[in-house]
Amino acid sequence: MNNMNEERMMMLALDASPRRVPMVYVSYPYSDNPMQRVNEVQGLVFGLLELSKAWVPIVPHFCFDALFDFPVGYEHAEVGVWELELISHCNILIYDPAQWSSGVHWERTFAQRIGLLVMSVDQFKEYLTKSKGAKLVT
Repeated sequence: MNNMNEERMMMLALDASPRRVPMVYVSYPYSDNPMQRVNEVQGLVFGLLELSKAWVPIVPHFCFDALFDFPVGYEHAEVGVWELELISHCNILIYDPAQWSSGVHWERTFAQRIGLLVMSVDQFKEYLTKSKGAKLVT
């Protein structure tokens, strides 16, 4: 990489830092039907990104699916720890009340205990519609 590219990348990084946008953990079932759930959560996230791109989606399905080949109904314990670590770095956790699982319940409970803003997908849609690119203040 030449100096001009490095300088430009540094300027972009410095320019981006004051414009903090929320990191949003998307809690969604997985282990009952991994392939179906990955497709469903992808559609959900794409739909939300159409409303606003002023947020960073953190989707554990996309982070860890390629690392392990889970049998249906099984969740690797290490992944659960990784998911909680991801949640702890986010500003908001969203979930779909119509899509319950013990994993979603666990993630929501953890997020609430550490003081994260927890919203349903519909509440988050309303937030995106009203904020339209506004900075998150936490």
